Amino acid sequence: MLSLDAMGRTKPGELLPYLSLPYHESIEAHSRYIIERAIEEADGNQSKAADRLKLQRTYLARLLKQQKEKEQPE
Repeated sequence: MLSLDAMGRTKPGELLPYLSLPYHESIEAHSRYIIERAIEEADGNQSKAADRLKLQRTYLARLLKQQKEKEQPE
């Protein structure tokens, strides 16, 4: 997982690793990062993470399922 300082930044002048990816891959990677961080901050509670992200819990669950499916090798 990406390591950030207290302000949510990497080291000064350092780009987030997924910024060098093509657009759609970069968006997916950033979405994964945001969701993982919200779940960590909610101590694994998806309902609290969904509230924090201003998403419905069922939509967050769907996003997590889609991400898991994309990670599965075919």
